[in-house]
Amino acid sequence: MKLIGYGIALALIVYVLMNLSKEETPQDAIPEGYKRSMEKAEQVEKTLQDAAQKQLEELDSKGQ
Repeated sequence: MKLIGYGIALALIVYVLMNLSKEETPQDAIPEGYKRSMEKAEQVEKTLQDAAQKQLEELDSKGQ
């Protein structure tokens, strides 16, 4: 009888935890601050790539 009570209690705990984990917002949602930081980082990366490409083109033109 005691074992049945433990089983029911365990099932109830699992049920409650499963329902609590189902939130309205997804767990992998990226906060707005992080999104802005990532956008800025992408802009910086593009700027650096453009500068590197420009330097390579200048070196190629000097070498010819």
